[in-house]
Amino acid sequence: MDPSMILDKLFWLIAIAVTCLNAGIFRFK
Repeated sequence: MDPSMILDKLFWLIAIAVTCLNAGIFRFK
């Protein structure tokens, strides 16, 4: 697999995780 593709997928996973965390924190406030 291409290392750049792995980094790209990792970036998207982190972005989605951060978005979910922010949504969860906002909801529970």
